Amino acid sequence: MENLTQIQEKLDSLYQECQEKKAKKSKISKGKNQEIILLLGKLAGNPEATTDIIAAQLLRFPSGICKEYFDSLTKNACLSIELVDELLKKTVAADSNISKILSYVPSVIIVIIKNYEKNKLYLKSAQLPELVAFIAKYALNSDNNRNQFQNVINKTSGAIYLLDYSAIGKKELNNIWNVTKKIYPDLSQARYESFITEWAEKYGFIRKKTEIQSEPVQEISENIAEIQPEPVKEMSENNHAVLLTAFKEEFAPVLVSMQNLQENFLKNQTAVLNLNATVSSLEHQIKQLSQRITEMQKEKDTETHRLSSEIAELETRNAELDAKLKEAYQLNSREASLEAEKIRADLIKNLSFLYEDWLDYEHSDVSEENYESLQAIIKKIFRAIERNGINVKGNHT
Repeated sequence: MENLTQIQEKLDSLYQECQEKKAKKSKISKGKNQEIILLLGKLAGNPEATTDIIAAQLLRFPSGICKEYFDSLTKNACLSIELVDELLKKTVAADSNISKILSYVPSVIIVIIKNYEKNKLYLKSAQLPELVAFIAKYALNSDNNRNQFQNVINKTSGAIYLLDYSAIGKKELNNIWNVTKKIYPDLSQARYESFITEWAEKYGFIRKKTEIQSEPVQEISENIAEIQPEPVKEMSENNHAVLLTAFKEEFAPVLVSMQNLQENFLKNQTAVLNLNATVSSLEHQIKQLSQRITEMQKEKDTETHRLSSEIAELETRNAELDAKLKEAYQLNSREASLEAEKIRADLIKNLSFLYEDWLDYEHSDVSEENYESLQAIIKKIFRAIERNGINVKGNHT
């Protein structure tokens, strides 16, 4: 178990970290907040720590810590309301910063009433009426503080009007009444009209309906003279020691709960960090894939452009070749026609003489002499044909 010095050293280190964050206009993490609250809880459970030491340590940290600390401290109403009162009294008394007190006291009132709602244990508190009177004083002339006071009314469902204000001075009661009237000019329209009316009747701000009408009722002015309550007797050292011992004993299970809450918080925080790491890894992979897809698309576009250019070039060349082939075909056709014409002319020239020889024998009788002459004419005809490139022999030898 950590001793008082070790706990205070850790709190000193966290306080220094808070100051550094404040200088940089940033806030400490939720994990650090939980660590501070747990250490303050350990401090409350340490037998060497007095309520003065606890209050002094608590007030060093941001006001939000104070609200969370009292919420954790009073969760499930594990501590008696008397012990909570003692710590509240020491905490507020040790704080000289009015603005800071006003920043956390409304929230502390709300969490204590909420946590001690069962069996209305909050009604036994002596400090809650004091705190309500304190914030009412500063709500009179400040819209922001008045809004905070109204928020306390709403968040406690009007329960602040059920508290026992018998030990509160008349001037402080008058402040509460005047703030209430500013918030609810028409009391009949107030959300918690029955609680407020009962409170106002109890402390003499409005007449009870059962009072005799003939009896004069003294009006309460805003400048009513302060009536000092009967001074509260200071707690003896012996009684204070007994109360502090009881506080330590009752706080032990609360500390265990706070430690369990921090362990669960750290586990959840680790899981969140792991998930964040996984998400970051996936995001990195997605980014790389996206970049690769972009590169591939660019490569595809480049290749498509190149192929399109090549196709266009091939089509152009093909068209040129088609034109040349057509031209060559036409030229070849003309040449072939001329060649055929030349052959025809040569054949006519060569065969015309042979034809004349043939006519001499066309109607003559067949004889051995005629046969030889006709045979010679036929041979000359075939030689003339062959001279013009026409092979009629084929496969014949």
